Amino acid sequence: MDQPTSEHTPPVTTAAPAVTPAPGDATPALTGSKALGITALVLSLASVLFGIVWFVATPLATTAVILAIVALVKKRNGKGLSIAATIIGGVSLLILIPFWFLMSVVALQGLQDYSQERENESLQTQGL
Repeated sequence: MDQPTSEHTPPVTTAAPAVTPAPGDATPALTGSKALGITALVLSLASVLFGIVWFVATPLATTAVILAIVALVKKRNGKGLSIAATIIGGVSLLILIPFWFLMSVVALQGLQDYSQERENESLQTQGL
């Protein structure tokens, strides 16, 4: 005997079970140039914030520009971040260059003054 079928009975479909990510896999990891772009942007902003401390800001800005250029060469996600980091880091370096020059001049002048004082003391000690 055939069982009667009803035209009003909806077809039964079996859905695939939902896959939930593991607790550590909740967010996708940043890879490639997007991570480099974010890192470069953070370093370039840090170089601006530490601008008054020129011996800290200069390595930060230099590293930011290098990472941003590497991220741009990879030609993947995060291109805008890399461009922004390159601009901010470059401007920071352009502002820091006069500070390096100024600190060099001040240090050289200080060394010359110290040398002159030592020479004067030596002459006074010898009685000349």
